[in-house]
Amino acid sequence: ASVTDVSAIQSVSLTLGAVETIDVTGRFDPVRGTVHLTDQDVRSLVSSTLLDGEVALQVTATDEFGNVGFSETLSVMLDTTAPQAPFILGPVPDSGEADGVTNDPAAVVTGTTEPGIFVTLSSVDGTQLATTIADGDGNWEVSLDQLLTNDGTLDFTANATDAAGNISASSNASVSLDTVAPGPPSIDTAVDAAGNQVLGGTTISDTVTLGGTAEPDTTVLLYEAEIGQIQSIAADALGQWSILVDVASLQGETFSFVVQASDVAGNASDFSVPISVSTTPIDVSGPTIFVQLSNDTGVAGDNATYLDQASLVVTSEAFTALTLT
Repeated sequence: ASVTDVSAIQSVSLTLGAVETIDVTGRFDPVRGTVHLTDQDVRSLVSSTLLDGEVALQVTATDEFGNVGFSETLSVMLDTTAPQAPFILGPVPDSGEADGVTNDPAAVVTGTTEPGIFVTLSSVDGTQLATTIADGDGNWEVSLDQLLTNDGTLDFTANATDAAGNISASSNASVSLDTVAPGPPSIDTAVDAAGNQVLGGTTISDTVTLGGTAEPDTTVLLYEAEIGQIQSIAADALGQWSILVDVASLQGETFSFVVQASDVAGNASDFSVPISVSTTPIDVSGPTIFVQLSNDTGVAGDNATYLDQASLVVTSEAFTALTLT
């Protein structure tokens, strides 16, 4: 506001709306004839009873003789309400578990807030890392490479600033970049239902338990060469894993198994060295038995005799011959 007068200004006041009049004489510059109020000045001078919204602003100046001058009325929008803390969704793409972990250096960190306001991401020590503007739907994103340039984990905060300069509370989150695949796992044992080690061998059991090692807490995926992926299981904190395979339900008699490990970021290892297990079907059919008359006295093969003490010869796969008289 500007006041021009040949006499000295004694006081200056600012009227906001119909209820709020504040003394701003201390902010008056008599040389320039101006009153300069910062955002912080307004916040400290305006009482909490003045509601946010459009208000009329007018400056009143009183000189040494008691003459009062009024500025033109200016309509301003009063906004003292900070936006809500922005919501942080995490990196896109992530590992698929919404855990803040990704293996893609080109990922973006996304979130939501009020439409059209600034979002600032900072490290926990207060260092500003990136700033962006939310779109018309309140969605915002920041490229991951503005936060992390190498593999690792970053704890960070996000706050929002509206057009009036109000700053929200901070949201806290962490993001991890992991681009290194785990080492290949191994299949070390293959034990059938009878307790026999059948790695590279043959079993008559319907099931075989495969076991081995992998990097701790990775997911182990089991594949058969002709069938594809069969099962998966998590390796424990020591890297041990085991999978029960129903070989009787699989197509074929000889199987070639490999395993692969996947970490929480989605990085996949190389395949393990393949191992084989063969199955031998159990023969449940009975033996074939052949019976013939040993002293056939008639036409050969007609099983007719005139002898009253004829004998029978029985043969089968299980034994060579058995004579019945």
